[in-house]
Amino acid sequence: MGAPYDRMGFERQLLMGNPGATATVLLTNVIDIKHDISVDKADTTVRGDGTTVPIKTDKPIARNPKITWGMRDQPNDAQLALLRAAAKAARPVALVIKEYNSGGTLAVIFDGDCNIGVSEDHGLGGGGMFNFDCTMSRDYGRLPVF
Repeated sequence: MGAPYDRMGFERQLLMGNPGATATVLLTNVIDIKHDISVDKADTTVRGDGTTVPIKTDKPIARNPKITWGMRDQPNDAQLALLRAAAKAARPVALVIKEYNSGGTLAVIFDGDCNIGVSEDHGLGGGGMFNFDCTMSRDYGRLPVF
């Protein structure tokens, strides 16, 4: 068994596909992938007997996975064109994120259908970039797995 090491960002993969099915097309023009999970919470604080300041408490009511990634503006990238078109038409896409597990094999850490948005950055001092964001959709009969 080899010595453990820090995983590098390039070892993570992002795949896309049609909503309702697991994504299978590897996106190779991806710069950064960020996968966040925040939690919406309801306040459950009570005043108690009024002799001390209450301790704020809450209860989770929803998980909010969000994925963001960047792609370079490469005119011949068919997947970039498809993602831009999907964002402009408000059409969901299927996404999968894979990373290497402790056994050294690729494992799925996210699989779901997403509503995507895109912002464009074509600054004077650098190459063009498209920055995508993804929020969850269940319109095609499946909830995200993460």
